[in-house]
Amino acid sequence: MSGVPISLSDLEAMLEGSAESLCHHLFPNGQVRGGFFEIGSIAGEPGRSLKVNLTVGRRGLWTDFADKDAPNGHGDLLWLIAHSRTGGDLRQAAAYARAWLGLDDIDPERLATARAQAKEQRERIDRAREREREKKRRKAIGLWGHATPLPDTPAERYLQGRGIDIRQLGRAPGALRYRPDVWCTEVGAKLPAMVAIVLDITGRQMACHRTYLARRLDGSWGKASLEDPKKALGSFDGGYIPIWKGRHRHPMKDIPEGTAVYVTEGIEDALTVALMRPELRVICAITLGNIGAIELPPQAGPLVIVADRDAPGSKAIDALERSIARQQQRGRRVQLVLPPEGHKDMNEALQRMERAA
Repeated sequence: MSGVPISLSDLEAMLEGSAESLCHHLFPNGQVRGGFFEIGSIAGEPGRSLKVNLTVGRRGLWTDFADKDAPNGHGDLLWLIAHSRTGGDLRQAAAYARAWLGLDDIDPERLATARAQAKEQRERIDRAREREREKKRRKAIGLWGHATPLPDTPAERYLQGRGIDIRQLGRAPGALRYRPDVWCTEVGAKLPAMVAIVLDITGRQMACHRTYLARRLDGSWGKASLEDPKKALGSFDGGYIPIWKGRHRHPMKDIPEGTAVYVTEGIEDALTVALMRPELRVICAITLGNIGAIELPPQAGPLVIVADRDAPGSKAIDALERSIARQQQRGRRVQLVLPPEGHKDMNEALQRMERAA
């Protein structure tokens, strides 16, 4: 490239303009479906777990839903090149991108033109992404706002089937509601769902989490038979579901000095902790990776992670350790609580206790 430098942001903008072509180049076994380029994994086998967004607002952003909390489980197009072609080396990925874009021998004048075009495209994409984020947030607000309180709904019966009797708490968790008609892209139809509000630290709604439900042959309610029956509408990075306020019924930003915050990955485990220890402040992070993204107010005490008993060396353990390290880097004290020996998670332990009683 005649020694003329080009920034990573310029490269990324140029790649985004040819996102679909790049995906077909990197992964010949992939297919485009409904605004996404889909492939089995970063290794390139046929499948649908890794999805690259091709829509204007999020073009080039990708997630491997089979391993989304791993370092190579999500990113932009430069990282897609890095993980699939250069062993995770971003500098080599940039060189690969320059060659693929035909920029290796570009002269300064042509480079200036390419940069100007990249800057214009980047600004256009940023505006589109912001509009898309706000559109999804407003949809999430609408989905939540028109839902029904939890008591006497299929969502309550679903939780009862998980050994969770919300009436023992004395009041239904306000973060959880029910709707009979939530759109599910996987089946192209509306399904019943338990919906949960996702907040940021200021109390602003970021997203709405959905647990799709289905009635079983015996009349009970369980999770719908989907590839992933739990999804979020809107960005939840750094957000949380406020399951239970505990003894101090303040908003999160106003909790008393030193208040410990208990966090779980899933809603059912969070409700289980609240049932066992109703004096505690309990939140749900939705994913293991997001536990590390949550920023508690400065006066909060330790973050107590109520984790699953995952196998040593598993991807889940790796994701948990990364989240712990991320919180500790902020100076947050982190404690770890595991379910009793022989139980995968707290909710399983609760169910076994009830069966044994």
